Amino acid sequence: MAGRVRRQEWRPPAVEVGDVEDSFAHEASRQHKEDQPMPALKRALARPLRAITWGGVLLGVLLVAGLAIMLINDHQRRLEAAQRQSRALAVGSERLLALELRNLERAMSGIAADAAELFRSVPAQAPALLDASIDGVLRRHAELHSIVVLDRHGRSITTGKGDLNLPLWTDTQRRGHGSALYIGPPQRASNDGWVVPLALPMTGDRWLLARLRCGELQRIIGGLDVGPNGLVSISDAEGYMLARVPDPHGTVGRRYDLPRRDLLGKRAVVELGSLPGAVDGVPRIITISTLERSPLAVQVGLADEDVLAPWWPYLQASVAIVLAYIVVLLVLLYAVRRSTRRQQSMAEELKAGHAELRLAHQVGRICTWYVDEDAALLRWSPLAREIFGVQTDALPVADFFARVHRDDAARLQQAFDQAFAGGAVLDEVFRLVLPGGQVRWVGARGQRVEVADSERRMIGALSDLTERYQAREQMSEVERRFRLLFDRNPAPFWVFDPDTLRFIEVNDAAVRQYGFSREEFLAMSILDIRPREGWDEVKGAIAKARVGELQDATVRLHRRKDGSVFEVRAHLSRLDFDGQPA
Repeated sequence: MAGRVRRQEWRPPAVEVGDVEDSFAHEASRQHKEDQPMPALKRALARPLRAITWGGVLLGVLLVAGLAIMLINDHQRRLEAAQRQSRALAVGSERLLALELRNLERAMSGIAADAAELFRSVPAQAPALLDASIDGVLRRHAELHSIVVLDRHGRSITTGKGDLNLPLWTDTQRRGHGSALYIGPPQRASNDGWVVPLALPMTGDRWLLARLRCGELQRIIGGLDVGPNGLVSISDAEGYMLARVPDPHGTVGRRYDLPRRDLLGKRAVVELGSLPGAVDGVPRIITISTLERSPLAVQVGLADEDVLAPWWPYLQASVAIVLAYIVVLLVLLYAVRRSTRRQQSMAEELKAGHAELRLAHQVGRICTWYVDEDAALLRWSPLAREIFGVQTDALPVADFFARVHRDDAARLQQAFDQAFAGGAVLDEVFRLVLPGGQVRWVGARGQRVEVADSERRMIGALSDLTERYQAREQMSEVERRFRLLFDRNPAPFWVFDPDTLRFIEVNDAAVRQYGFSREEFLAMSILDIRPREGWDEVKGAIAKARVGELQDATVRLHRRKDGSVFEVRAHLSRLDFDGQPA
């Protein structure tokens, strides 16, 4: 786990318009030569109506094909991303469930061993002694409803309710590979909801029966972000629902025809794609992850509706673009056929639109702007209306600066004045406050040029950098959460260099557990907290981890500052820490 991650100063890159500044000046000069016609456009407008019609149809076909390809690719990418997300959530939940069951099996094995010794040594007092021991376990494990010792017929030997159906469900199909724990069908507790019976065989034809609250399973899968209509569920080999989040239909304890029950009892992760839900019929992108040691399955489904919700506006916008294109084409054909007297004005409009469109294509969705010599009016391309939420193509310079964030206005005004005087190139990033109060980060670049009749004009480009800054803020939030998770985690965490084995970072829990200060830790290696005889094993584990052979959590001996030795279960994972492997 990474420690105090050093953040580097980041500045959004200035828009590269050096290669197009000549084009800016060229277009600005052409816009002032109103008496010079555009021969190519005039010839195009003078062509027969048939040529314009076929050209418009061909362009429309290309537009529709391009939009269709874009929408299809985006649709497929969203579904694939949702499938990957459901897989990650399913695998993570399955691992938490496996850990919970493994801990319960170990606790039950300890009770069973104690019970066997008591029945062997003091059989008459064994039930009473076991009741006291079981009460202590139940107080420590609130997730357990009850623990009872049963005979082979399911009748209780110790205090508690028996299970006469025990012989019916203690078969191999309800026990995972490598585990002695049998998992029965869910049962209704008196007033505590549903429980899952867990049976462990003992010597002397006895059984240890523990009832796990289904609420604990709900807790394991609760809190996952699966969207408004997504679900996470845990089910057994016969299709009984043991936990489901959300569960508005009260499905826990009911039996459903769930897919891929043949996988239970062996480790598998299967992506099923989009399937209708067995409970509510809602189509979801489903992944099933099964446990090797228990006949249980974790199913995660992300609703198609939630996954594709952001995609539908793109489809609607594309349809609107096509319809708008058709309308424009029909209006253009109508205008051309009705009157040729407006050809010159149409040519001029098309000329300006063509220049703006070409500039926008060159710099990649960046609107152009210019200010005449009197520095009174700021004009920009129509794309600015879409980006910055303004309804006009021009704005007084004073009004524009009034919309600049007050913390940036003075700096931008000074840079603008210096550039307009010809002493520098304008290259600033500032915040623009839109009429609705929304703040957008904007990058501005420009310089003064000479246009017709030696007139001064300042031209440039504006780019919307809001998403970059929002991503930067989100990264800062992620780093803050990571710092909080690392520092405040109650379990000792540290990061070390796999080459030198020296500590790079430790959390407060490690300082409290081992007795070394943070400065002492950073001057040590991980071998310093291990007894000498364990060094070779640590080095071997690290060597395997570096080639991708990560081992399961292993019990090892560690040494505190005062010399005391204690057992720990250590987890090892690779990561990149501040640009270096750790």
